[in-house]
Amino acid sequence: MGFANIDKGYIDFDRFAHWIGQGVFFVTWVKSNMAYRVVENRPVPRHVGRKMEFRGRVRSDKTIELTDRESSRKCPHQLRQVKYYDAVSKRTFTFLTNNVRLSAQTVADLDNARWFVELFFKDLKQNLTFKSFYGTSQNAVTIQLCQALHNWIYVKEKLVLS
Repeated sequence: MGFANIDKGYIDFDRFAHWIGQGVFFVTWVKSNMAYRVVENRPVPRHVGRKMEFRGRVRSDKTIELTDRESSRKCPHQLRQVKYYDAVSKRTFTFLTNNVRLSAQTVADLDNARWFVELFFKDLKQNLTFKSFYGTSQNAVTIQLCQALHNWIYVKEKLVLS
């Protein structure tokens, strides 16, 4: 069992159907033009905790089916749509997943975690540029990459602590 947390630019209903058949779960953003019908409105818990008040809250949780001819042919499975309001950015996000066991809040939190990973790799690409390698074997390149990553983390840690 795996879990894919992907950007909406990579929505591919053939791939989603394949993943569902393989037992892989996914979370992605919904494109604004996606055609669907609501099969079930799932209950949305009312949270009063500080975290929910600060960050945001789940607005809706629905089971849906795709209605576009091509999309529904590619992925005939029922999917889950979660709408979440982020109080920090003052935006509403709509997520699509095939996982019905996770809470709707966890679905939203997974996408938030994806942003941290994307920012990490963006920072990594900007700060770890290689003009040449001292060795070209797989082992030599791996060692040099690991050393550069180690040094980058060390410098970041020193910046945070100072």
